[in-house]
Amino acid sequence: MRKRRNSRVFRRIAGRVSLTLCCLALPTVSVPAGAAPDAAGRTETVIDATGDLTVSRVRMYSPMLSGAAPHPDGCDYIGYLRYRTAGAPEDPQRSDGVVIAQPGAFLGAFSLDTIARNTLTAAAQRGSALEWWSMEPRFGCAFDTTGLAAADAAQDYRLAWDYYFGGKPVDGQRFAGFRPDAELAYLADMGAAQAVTDQYTIMTNELPDPAFRSTRTFCGGHSDGALMTGWFVSWDFGDGQAGYRQCAGLYALESLATSDAVALQDNPFTATLGELGPGATHQVLVDATKSGVLQRSFNHTPGFNPQWWTMVAIAGLAAHYAPDAETELNRLAAGVPELASSFRIMLGGTYLDATLGIGGLERFRFTNTAFLGMLLDDNSLNIGLTLASVGALSGGPIVAKDFPLDDTFVRSIPVVGELLLRSVTGGSIRIRPTDESVLYTWKRFDEIDESVWFTDGGKETVDIRDIARLLATSHGGMVEPYFPFRYEAVDNPMIQLGARDGDLAAMRFDTEARALPTLTVWGTESQEGTLVAPIMPPGSILVPGYHHYDPPYAATWQNDGSFERFATLLAGYVTDRLPR
Repeated sequence: MRKRRNSRVFRRIAGRVSLTLCCLALPTVSVPAGAAPDAAGRTETVIDATGDLTVSRVRMYSPMLSGAAPHPDGCDYIGYLRYRTAGAPEDPQRSDGVVIAQPGAFLGAFSLDTIARNTLTAAAQRGSALEWWSMEPRFGCAFDTTGLAAADAAQDYRLAWDYYFGGKPVDGQRFAGFRPDAELAYLADMGAAQAVTDQYTIMTNELPDPAFRSTRTFCGGHSDGALMTGWFVSWDFGDGQAGYRQCAGLYALESLATSDAVALQDNPFTATLGELGPGATHQVLVDATKSGVLQRSFNHTPGFNPQWWTMVAIAGLAAHYAPDAETELNRLAAGVPELASSFRIMLGGTYLDATLGIGGLERFRFTNTAFLGMLLDDNSLNIGLTLASVGALSGGPIVAKDFPLDDTFVRSIPVVGELLLRSVTGGSIRIRPTDESVLYTWKRFDEIDESVWFTDGGKETVDIRDIARLLATSHGGMVEPYFPFRYEAVDNPMIQLGARDGDLAAMRFDTEARALPTLTVWGTESQEGTLVAPIMPPGSILVPGYHHYDPPYAATWQNDGSFERFATLLAGYVTDRLPR
């Protein structure tokens, strides 16, 4: 049995983690430990050493797979954020275990900061000293973070706006513009094969002992990150190195950690159908993406395009450094076509607003925090895919929306009304401001009272200050503006439908991977959870009040006085399975 640190030493972390989360600015701490590259082109730089945890950024040289299209030099590097207890051994294989975490769609490694800290705290309370590694998606290389970094250093979001949307240089460097798909051919090479290879490279280089990986390393992620983990453990890496042998167990937060959700590969007939139908279709779609017939990014998708995610990051800067000041961003954004269309679709309150732009958000006044809340919250966004519960709009009159669905009418439809709302808008009551003269403000998740008629404290889990901090200080590391279309819309669905062609032919161990112990946790307010409910694996856990994007961000202490539930469940799952 491994010698463990006295659990009482760790119990103090829980009482201090909330303060750390509120006050910390991650990339501003620079400690040169391990910053020099080693022979393999690996660097490790400590970016936070102010509290009970040490956070470092690990980068290593690892060229894209053979045959990749020409790409920026930065695309030949992979890395992760490493979280561990302050004073822990440099060698991660001397820890009690390592949690590998893949972020969800359109999110970066920093999106997992809060749950990483909470999970290590919960594990420490159980007497285990774990490490948490948040994987950095390779496709982050497509985005120029210069403007965000400069704005953070100056604590002025206007610098970022002027750099990305105003044509103004930063230190002599001028933004080259948001890249059209014609310049993003390399994103079509960032599919399943590249993603699983990157994780395998990191795990085998950083944890060279196969026994440690198979008994003390737990693989999973949030949303698409868990699905990608399913690909990983089903993959044949050659020389007897199957993906499922690299992990002691799996976990899925708001997702399924599987490459074969309905066990098509277990039946020769359905497996063959997958090869004949989706298999053939998959290669056609891959070729179309590489040739540019299909899109390579989400450039043309309102609410998911690079301009939208850059705006979210800038709004985070504004909310972090000037939370109560009146924002300019809603009016500035109205002059950017890609943002104007995104506002109409994602935030429009009526059909006139959505189609003609009448009554849009640029007509109203918001604090910087309120504006960020409108970009993130389940009660404001019209599309349910990326919802988080970060509080409530306040400070002026508010009414329910009727775009794209009239909530009141649809809820009155027997049997299917609630399901229809969940499937389209996420199911929350969506609201809009009506008074153009008042300054709208924001109630945090723990400030919800009886004056808020459209939500309650049991359905609010995220402190908007945590998100603002991460958006402001991660310099683009919390969101990924250039998410590959192939990864999300080609490989992802085709794998589940049975495609095992081309570079997916290495996915040979679906059945063996399914035998691994797996923790699956969903929120009761999740749109995705509603849609996936018929195929949720037995033993899946439902946590009240959470939406799809809540688990990575959820506050350490919840409104009912409990320690964050997803982190608590994950820490318990991991520590219970460590060798004794």
